[in-house]
Amino acid sequence: MPGTLTIRLRQRGDVNGMASSRPQTAYSPLRIIVGLDPATPEAMEAADLDGDGKITVREVTRMLRAAVGLISLHDQGAGGSS
Repeated sequence: MPGTLTIRLRQRGDVNGMASSRPQTAYSPLRIIVGLDPATPEAMEAADLDGDGKITVREVTRMLRAAVGLISLHDQGAGGSS
């Protein structure tokens, strides 16, 4: 059966690999956005919530909203609304 298998190395939004959803989790993707830290493949997979190949402030905002319980990142596919 032909197809594509995607294996997530980290949960959506878990950029620093700590497996937690706290406001501090957004610190890592912000550092990547401003060029202070490199964007590793694992960080990109976790932080690129809409699947466009970039980490944006919109995605960091979604991570912050999830960290305080306003939304869930885990039940939305790529491109899910905030």
